[in-house]
Amino acid sequence: MMDNELSAIFPKRVQLVLLALLFMLCVILGTLITFLIESESGFSIQSAGEMELLRNRGSLRLMLFISNATMFLFPGILFSVFLFRKKWLESVHGHRFPSIPEILISMVVIAASIGMIAYAFQLNKMIPLPEWMVSAEADSQGLINAALRMESPLELLVCLIIVALVPAIGEEWIFRGILQKRLYDWSKNEHLPVWIMAIIFSAVHMQFQGFIPRVLLGAMLGYMFFWSGSLWLPIIAHFFNNAFQVVIYYLSIRSGEEIDVTATPEVVGWQALLSTLVVLFLMFVLRNMGNKPQLET
Repeated sequence: MMDNELSAIFPKRVQLVLLALLFMLCVILGTLITFLIESESGFSIQSAGEMELLRNRGSLRLMLFISNATMFLFPGILFSVFLFRKKWLESVHGHRFPSIPEILISMVVIAASIGMIAYAFQLNKMIPLPEWMVSAEADSQGLINAALRMESPLELLVCLIIVALVPAIGEEWIFRGILQKRLYDWSKNEHLPVWIMAIIFSAVHMQFQGFIPRVLLGAMLGYMFFWSGSLWLPIIAHFFNNAFQVVIYYLSIRSGEEIDVTATPEVVGWQALLSTLVVLFLMFVLRNMGNKPQLET
């Protein structure tokens, strides 16, 4: 326990209730702000067609930023600052920055996992899903496609912040820095917290056709956090994963050969197996070079 902090007063179960309350309050605030933006601009996401979404992509990005920030970034940081005061960064292992080799390996892991993730997408799409799930995911993807329509370097920078940076910090802060640590404290198991949070991480995205590959991504990020002892390693890897896709899409638009941002490369079994083996080897290297953190708070 940390002395002179509210974390020493509130039991861990109460801390989780506090996190849930902060989450709900921030989401309500985000919803209210989004409603005010829609009222002032006369632009409604729910009723807008494809062309209207593209014309109002600035407002759409602002709403997306508010959604990402109020769902994860603000609740996570407020929780840490409120309970741990001056040690708010230390409470989520954000006080230690990973080494350059750790960063490089984490990015290579993300790149090497493309075959494994793509094959998981193919398997996931073979699972029959209710029509409402498929329809909801298509609507959500349509919004992302419109928000990612970039015609200048400035728009690229804005999208990198909204789609890559803010989600990477906010989601890793909540799922790895706060929740995975507390699951470890309860279970004293190296693997259980990683996979439980990977499943929850995937579920909250509400993109069911990509559920399995997102679980795999969440597990990789979870082990990066656990084995490096630094929250910044999964944040960097998460950012790299999202930013890579944004940059590739931007370059395709600039070249006049726009790609489908939702498409995944077709891979066969041996390619997926090779990708998986490379990822496992690199993660083994990362485990042996990192400093396993003491996850208790």
